[in-house]
Formats: sequence, structure tokens, C-alpha cells
Amino acid sequence: LGDYRIVNRGSGKTLQVPSAAFGNGPNVAQGGYAGQDHQHFALEDAGSGYYQFKAIHSNRYLDIELASTAPGANVWQYRGNGSDAQLWEVLDAGDGTFHIVSKLSGHFLGAEPDDNVAVLLNDGSDELRWEFTPAGPPLDLGIT
Repeated sequence: LGDYRIVNRGSGKTLQVPSAAFGNGPNVAQGGYAGQDHQHFALEDAGSGYYQFKAIHSNRYLDIELASTAPGANVWQYRGNGSDAQLWEVLDAGDGTFHIVSKLSGHFLGAEPDDNVAVLLNDGSDELRWEFTPAGPPLDLGIT
């Protein structure tokens, strides 16, 4: 479906794998944008209304650490395994933003004050809203 820079509405910072880390387990956070591949994610259709987010630099997926269903569970990158910890709904939140909701827990991908990214309870804040900007030529998300 395309490669995207994913920007948090609340902070204006970009979803990324800090230090362009590879392998299983590096943390996912938000930070300033430098146009690098560790700040771009491929949105992949996983079927049944779910998507996966693959880090361009590592070919690893956004994953809820240790498949935790607790609110506040950390998000890291991990090899693709098709588990619910790697499946997300992308829901239109209005005004050009989207909620990214975990299939595993129903919690929302969100940015914490320390720039960590976790799955959080929906409190209606902008920290749970994300903007998708094509990393290359403009593409249509196809999500309504």
C-alpha cells in the first residue's frame, strides 16, 4: 500500500526505530525527522481489515513487546510472524489523522511524554492520532 512517514499529531514527531537498529527487540519511539529509512514504514494489508507496519531499514514489524495485552505495553520491532501483536486496524480519526489500534489488545498506538511509543487506553488525546505522509510519490491510503 506504500511507504510512509508516520507523524504523531500531538507532538509533530515521527515514528521511528532509534539509531536505525536492526534485529528483534529494538524499541520504537518518536523523534525528529531526518528523512532516513528507519523513519519510514511500509503499510501492508494483512487481510480482514488489519495491517502490518514494516520498518523499511530492517524489514522488521511493529510488534507489542512480549504480546502484552496491558495498557502501556511497549512497542518494538520484531521479525514478521503474523501474530496479533503485529496486526493493527487503521481507523479514520478525522482531519487527516488516523488511530492505529492493536488487534491483540484493542489499545491505541500512542506517544508517551518521554518519546516512547506504546499501546495506550483511548483518552481522546492527540498523542493517539497519526498522520501518514508518503515517503515517496503521493499515494492514496485507500482507507475510509
